[in-house]
Amino acid sequence: MKKTRSKLYVSLVTLLILLSIILGACAQEATPTEPPVAEEETTAPETSDKPFAGTTINILLETVPDTDYVQELLPQFEEETGIDVNVEVLTYVAMYEKLVPQLSVAEGSGAYDVIVVDKQWVGGFVGADWLIPLDDYIAESGFDPSVYIPSMFV
Repeated sequence: MKKTRSKLYVSLVTLLILLSIILGACAQEATPTEPPVAEEETTAPETSDKPFAGTTINILLETVPDTDYVQELLPQFEEETGIDVNVEVLTYVAMYEKLVPQLSVAEGSGAYDVIVVDKQWVGGFVGADWLIPLDDYIAESGFDPSVYIPSMFV
């Protein structure tokens, strides 16, 4: 049981970091409308043990038992990575109703960085062209997906 929790934790942390990196790389750069004004540095310098310090990600999860486990692990994840995680938890029906409009907006302008969805919805999301293959991102990142079941990547 402890080994399974440990593997689940490692998988969650790896997934969140990978998705954060991917979404950061996909974000559109804002074009300033007026010249930038020199600002005084107000954030602490990045430390090597928390390379993602100052990053915030927004996650949408369903009200299922594994969501409770994810929420239990978030303080440890945030402490170890420096990533602040905002979690919104909705029922199955409410999640779908809120998620579809978010997936329909322009790339990079939705409210969520990470979503955990029911496998029943994936076919519709693919058909609507809301999902992209992650093969190139995984290869570029050097991430080792061998900890996951191979059929999860099909």
